[in-house]
Amino acid sequence: MTLVGSAYERKINNIKPIKEKTDTANRLEDVRKLMVKDKFDCYDKRREWIFGFTGSAGQAVVSRAAAYLIIDSQYLLQAWTELDSNWHLIPAGTASVDGPKDWVDWFSIQDCAKDANIGIDACMISHEKAASLNSQL
Repeated sequence: MTLVGSAYERKINNIKPIKEKTDTANRLEDVRKLMVKDKFDCYDKRREWIFGFTGSAGQAVVSRAAAYLIIDSQYLLQAWTELDSNWHLIPAGTASVDGPKDWVDWFSIQDCAKDANIGIDACMISHEKAASLNSQL
């Protein structure tokens, strides 16, 4: 008898193994060090590397004390499966009834933008968007 989803069945049917949660503690420390240096190189799959999350959307808010992933609620189940205990998951978007609409809204609700230094990946947004964020925050 072979259990459905067993390692043997995955091997003979060439099915990818079940992805285990990635421990992101060391990566978060690296990100926090980069935050101090004001430098973060642009490269592919940065979301997966930092979070351990393979979804195509989500914004990280990393402070010295905590790390948050603000994610559209359509990715909620996937994020719960893939994120480790270093991350606080914040459901957002139009399907999130009581939640924020995005990370900017979450920041405003938390009132954490006051007197904060906020780093944004300049490879991912235009100058116009950055200026708009600056005025919103």
